[in-house]
Amino acid sequence: HPESIAIYGRAGEAFTPIFLRGQALPPAFEAGSMLVQVLEAKGAPLFVRARELGPFERAALETLGAEVVVPQLREQQLMAFTCLGGMGSGDIYTPSDLALLAAVSERCAEVIARIDLETLAKESQAMQSALRRYVPGAVADRVLAGDALEPAEREVTVLFVDIRGYSGF
Repeated sequence: HPESIAIYGRAGEAFTPIFLRGQALPPAFEAGSMLVQVLEAKGAPLFVRARELGPFERAALETLGAEVVVPQLREQQLMAFTCLGGMGSGDIYTPSDLALLAAVSERCAEVIARIDLETLAKESQAMQSALRRYVPGAVADRVLAGDALEPAEREVTVLFVDIRGYSGF
């Protein structure tokens, strides 16, 4: 079990902590910061003791006080990242731990993408039904298909009817 966990989520042009356990409030990071660039470039968990880390990457991890930082990417763009402190038992993260964290991160990204698609589909369906309430079906179909509607003058007939007792129906 890690001594601390901090999960950062994107909030506009910055990443802010959205979950925290075991440490003081960490800082927010701008979307263009070195840490964000490194996480997007690597696309895999960063381990502070890894030999292949450069000085910038190591400094970014030390800023967080984290042993491991696990990115959650969506289409090569960083959406969130999780910072894990040292293990409470004093052990170090093994390569199999890092591989498991990478697999969990990929699965999280898949679930987030699916949720985003479901939300988008629901919003699209709600918009279509709202549009159909206010315009004829043929017009709604053309708008939804992306066809341009040409303005034109037309002669139309409108009939207003007042039916006695209609509200009761």
